[in-house]
Amino acid sequence: MFTDWCGWCKRMDSATFTDPEVAAYMAANFYPVKLNAEQKEDIKFNGETFSYIADAGKRGIHSLAYSLLDGHMSYPSFVYLNEKYERVTISPGYKEPADIIKELKFVAEEKYNTQSWDDYLKSIGG
Repeated sequence: MFTDWCGWCKRMDSATFTDPEVAAYMAANFYPVKLNAEQKEDIKFNGETFSYIADAGKRGIHSLAYSLLDGHMSYPSFVYLNEKYERVTISPGYKEPADIIKELKFVAEEKYNTQSWDDYLKSIGG
């Protein structure tokens, strides 16, 4: 999730998502979708139509972003879904390439099924 005005979102675009290791890992293991949390166009997802809500928040919000983030509107944020479109985890905040790689592997390798994020970090020395 991002917004047009989010400085940290723009920094992730230029510094994190352009990192060759990050880009390759995401392409090989995920179907990444970049969602503007304030976009005005309707989105049809998983059998439902989600819309922009003009009178929510300071600038309005998109109801899909609100739903995926459980109402915790923080940017940038990552929402990981499994193949059944069930939410695995929400991860708010800017991430450097080395940090997001750890997170991507935690999700892609389904480590969340057997250990907590903190235990995973300890197991990889992070």
